[in-house]
Amino acid sequence: MRMGPIINASLRSIFQFKSLIIVYLGIVLICALAIGLIGSKLIIEPIMSNGLINKSSLSYYIGIIGYSTAFILTGINYCVLFSVPLTRDKVNKVIESLLATASSVKEVWVAKSVALFIPGLLIGVFIPYLLTEYFSLTYLSSSFFASTNIWILLSTYLAVPVMFFCLSLLIHFVGLVGNVENGIVIASIFLPSISALFINLLARNVISLDTPLFFLGNIAIALILYLICMANRSKLNKEDIVLSCQS
Repeated sequence: MRMGPIINASLRSIFQFKSLIIVYLGIVLICALAIGLIGSKLIIEPIMSNGLINKSSLSYYIGIIGYSTAFILTGINYCVLFSVPLTRDKVNKVIESLLATASSVKEVWVAKSVALFIPGLLIGVFIPYLLTEYFSLTYLSSSFFASTNIWILLSTYLAVPVMFFCLSLLIHFVGLVGNVENGIVIASIFLPSISALFINLLARNVISLDTPLFFLGNIAIALILYLICMANRSKLNKEDIVLSCQS
């Protein structure tokens, strides 16, 4: 079996939980509004009132808001939508059935990871885009994409998705060979700790969002998550996955 059908089936499994999707979208909306209000009232408007900032600097601060929004909203996906669908698939022997077909363990693992990654990618790109465009058109009278630095765009719309795809690989690795709860613990620790780290570094001007160094820092974290999976790849085998489904 190719990965496409597994991805489609996994997406249907995720979206079958209507209450879970409502909770997810509600949390996303609340967080997006909170970030937008904080960005507007506590960052942009105080800076604008001083009259001492140029358009380039203002575009940079809008970029920080966009990056923070992308990171947090993408990460929420893994904290809310991961555990319930995978637990049901293990309990209902869906995973065992997939492994009994021509699908390899690697195909099941990657397909499940891609399926969870897709909702987070859509939310994590669309809402930050709307937010940054709104702020840019309101305060700069121009499109954010036309006025910002390329490294800000790469960090927000490339590095963040790559990082969270690697996180999806890791938590599915853990969830398939062991307890799903361990995967959700990893996601729940990763989101607040890494987002707090990056936001504090940016707020304290320790590192700048518009530099290749920040982009590479994001990619480095993605690489670490991937290498953790590769270092333990011998544990990703059919026997261990079947045992975890039966325990």
